[in-house]
Amino acid sequence: RSSDLQDQQQPEEESEEELDHNLSEKKQELIDSISKKLQVLRDARETLLEDIQANSSLGDEVEVSVKDVCKPNEFDKFRMFIGDLDKVVNLLLSLSGRLARVENALNNLDGNASLEERRTLVEKQKLLTRQHEDAKELKENLDQIGR
Repeated sequence: RSSDLQDQQQPEEESEEELDHNLSEKKQELIDSISKKLQVLRDARETLLEDIQANSSLGDEVEVSVKDVCKPNEFDKFRMFIGDLDKVVNLLLSLSGRLARVENALNNLDGNASLEERRTLVEKQKLLTRQHEDAKELKENLDQIGR
């Protein structure tokens, strides 16, 4: 009987070791996957920073060219227009990010989420959608002025 008990314990131990090994493999696969994704994001960030620098330099060149051919009051209007455009674009980006986060939160709600939590997120989504539409309208108006 003690032999039977030992035989039963041995497969349980092997099974536990196998589970531990499989779990360790899964953890390592997850770590590798996350590391690769982080590197892709770092590369994308580096590319974005280079693009930002290039756009900034180009904007400076355009500003110098406009200043050379415009009267001072026209140049001031140009700078105001560019400032307004920059603010509206940043607003659109901010609202888009916030809206995406709320929509992700809504999509990831599980069955245990309260009705109040869902209602709050839906209200935020509606508000952000309206604000985003208003910001798009501002951008369209600025685009028309720029033409």
